[in-house]
This record gives sequence, structure tokens and C-alpha cells, in this order.
Amino acid sequence: MQVSTALILGVNELRSAKQLGQSHLKWGKNGYLGGEAMPKKPLEAIEEHFSKVTDPRKDRTKEHKLIDIIAIAICAVICGAEGWVDIELFGKSKLYC
Repeated sequence: MQVSTALILGVNELRSAKQLGQSHLKWGKNGYLGGEAMPKKPLEAIEEHFSKVTDPRKDRTKEHKLIDIIAIAICAVICGAEGWVDIELFGKSKLYC
């Protein structure tokens, strides 16, 4: 699976969840969805989920790690990004935070 395919699938899933709203979500006794404590840190879960994605870029063009790009794209979409320009602007805005 290539990066763009994986991110598009993830973007579509996130948009579907956003459209549903949050009324269907149930918070558990520990303050997390589903009632159980989070088993992993978010970045660890993202890394595990996307570990099979192959990086199509040439070594000489790799300025950033693929997992960083994926994580930024996911965060940007959650925050309302609607395309690659929005994702880039989101990433740059968080560069020195």
C-alpha cells in the first residue's frame, strides 16, 4: 500500500466519523472511549497501524520521516484540513510549537 492510498483511506474514515458527530460515543469509567485505558501512546498506535506502508520516495528526497508525515496528516485532517495544502500549512504552523 502506498502512502497516498493509506492517507486517503484514513482521511475518508475520519471525515465519516466527523459527520456522525459524537452523540454515538460512550465514555468509559477511565475517561477513555470504550471504557478501557489507552493501551498505547497515539504515535505508537499510528506507527503500528501504518508500518506496512512502503515509502515510494527516493532516499535523496527524504527530508522528513514518513511516520511524521502520516501523523501530521492525521492531526491536520482531525483539525479540519481538506487537502494537501491545508496539511502543509498545518504542519508548518506546528513547526516551532
